[in-house]
Amino acid sequence: MNNIEKVLKEFEGKRVWFYLKDDVQARFKDELLKLHGRWLDGSLLTKQHHLSHFIAVHEDYCIAFISAYIWAHPLSKQDNKIIKIDYQKLMNHQNDYQIINDQSKYIILNE
Repeated sequence: MNNIEKVLKEFEGKRVWFYLKDDVQARFKDELLKLHGRWLDGSLLTKQHHLSHFIAVHEDYCIAFISAYIWAHPLSKQDNKIIKIDYQKLMNHQNDYQIINDQSKYIILNE
């Protein structure tokens, strides 16, 4: 089971958003490719596709971009159902890979 799969199972039923630093985007994409990740329109993710720093991954491995503004200021009143993950910490097996909402703004400011 890869890192993305692990997190989606751990937080089943919640929305999971990933923060990707430049140096981990390739590994994240490789994991999604193995899971047959696809975009909202149904097309499969390919090696040629680019990812952004903020990506949502649904339980069915459907993926979508998240804007920096929405990452820092979710518009939903159900913010507690959004789980934000620092993928670099996750792949390094650090226990604090879940991002607390107060830290979200800090990430964008220090990109």
